[in-house]
Amino acid sequence: LTTEIMTRLRFDNETKNKVVTLVALHDSPIMVNGNTCPDKKRLKKIMSKIGKDLIFDLIHIKYCDNSAQNPQYFRGEDFYKTTYSMIDDIINQQECFSIKDLKINGNDLISMGYKGKEIGLILDKVLEKVINETLKNDFKEICDYVSSAYKPKP
Repeated sequence: LTTEIMTRLRFDNETKNKVVTLVALHDSPIMVNGNTCPDKKRLKKIMSKIGKDLIFDLIHIKYCDNSAQNPQYFRGEDFYKTTYSMIDDIINQQECFSIKDLKINGNDLISMGYKGKEIGLILDKVLEKVINETLKNDFKEICDYVSSAYKPKP
């Protein structure tokens, strides 16, 4: 619906893509069930999808959406300040939240014998493990994990 309306109103493709992305993700959870503060891992997962430029817009939309609901459900200013601060920390500390932030890349995997689509699949899985903190973003540790978890296809 968003795409249709924005096309009819003749928005440029860049603006349309940003708005469609933000609308699609505006209900994505940023907390773990039962917790009252944002979850860093969830924020990183969202950032891996939309990047660091749109994440602040998304949180602002979530704030506006939340503040327009019944006041008893409003999370409060501190919740959103904490969220913004957590995102700033992720960016400033250069924490890994995208494939380009990994200490390994496609060329490294090619040199290990991997080919084609399996490279992307492996990088996606490594990123997921790094974000979930089950694997350190360390070249040797990632290489060891990849070698033990995946066998290159002939």
